[in-house]
Amino acid sequence: MTTGADSLELLLRCAVLFRLIAQGFAWPYPSHRQVLLQQLEAIPLEHLAPDIGTAAAQLRQAWSCYDDERLQLDHSRLFHGQAAIALHETAYGDGRRMGGQPVEMADINGFYRAFGFDLATEQRERPDYLGTELEFYSLLLVKQAYAMDQVWLEQEQVTAKASHDFLAQHLGRWVASLVEEIRQKESSPDAPATPYQALSTLLMVAVTVECRRRSVTPVPFTGRLPLDETMQGDTLICPRDGHDHGESKQ
Repeated sequence: MTTGADSLELLLRCAVLFRLIAQGFAWPYPSHRQVLLQQLEAIPLEHLAPDIGTAAAQLRQAWSCYDDERLQLDHSRLFHGQAAIALHETAYGDGRRMGGQPVEMADINGFYRAFGFDLATEQRERPDYLGTELEFYSLLLVKQAYAMDQVWLEQEQVTAKASHDFLAQHLGRWVASLVEEIRQKESSPDAPATPYQALSTLLMVAVTVECRRRSVTPVPFTGRLPLDETMQGDTLICPRDGHDHGESKQ
């Protein structure tokens, strides 16, 4: 599944981008905003694709206009409580997701186990949490880059295929529905993008560019499942109870 579009530098920049987005959706602890802004300044994201550079610039501007307290209020308003936007894959779907939540969870965990990606023992988030999936995808890109650097052709092909399949079967299928929910809740005529609206735009652009680069055409889910068909983890987990989504066995 390795293609001419892959290069060591490109893979590592993409890995940093997906991990940055994962951290952006985490609970905004004090200095969280400043750390994200520093990372945005340090990474030449515009070299990945023009759309990514534009979205990153919009994110930088949106987050610069907020302080930590206001960011926490927005996170709580959007992702916690009765009308929360779900940050979990299995909250989305339709008739095209035939297996149901247990099958989807088992498949996601299968990807994680195959690459030594263990959920941190103190982390109470589910495997299908957005941040965990993004960090896992970032890990796959790092592993592919390392295999490429070591000229381990088989390992490079295995990790490239895994990232292709994870995009096609999981991450690439539900992100558009999530981003649309955030857009509908946050968009306001003539108003600048809010931090999480800008972050979700960068997420959508990054996944779209990555699918195009890897020739992945996911079959997207359309909208949310009924509330009685999915557990809303966002409403059950205190956002302050840990923020490391996963650990990798190196």
